[in-house]
Amino acid sequence: MNNEFQCATCCRFEYQSQLPSLPVPALEATVAKYVENARLFLSPQELERTRQEAERFLQGPGPVLQQKLLERADLKKKENKSWLIDWWNRCARAVRSVCVCVCACAV
Repeated sequence: MNNEFQCATCCRFEYQSQLPSLPVPALEATVAKYVENARLFLSPQELERTRQEAERFLQGPGPVLQQKLLERADLKKKENKSWLIDWWNRCARAVRSVCVCVCACAV
């Protein structure tokens, strides 16, 4: 049983480099989804303000940040990594820390 576990662990990422990278979503689509999802939690006035801020973001820093994200994706692709991997792992560690803390406090 132990050998099976070790094999499963070592083979888990065996084909990682052959998988296609996640694409960087289009800025406009991301902002539209953000506003659409925010609608579920906001009052009409807050939603209108959010729409205005989203439009300001699209006209202001959004395209520059999107370009930096695309450059990061190109760089990570050369390393056979996803542009998202560092942030994903950091988030996973943070969530795991919170879960461990909550579980420990519940005991």
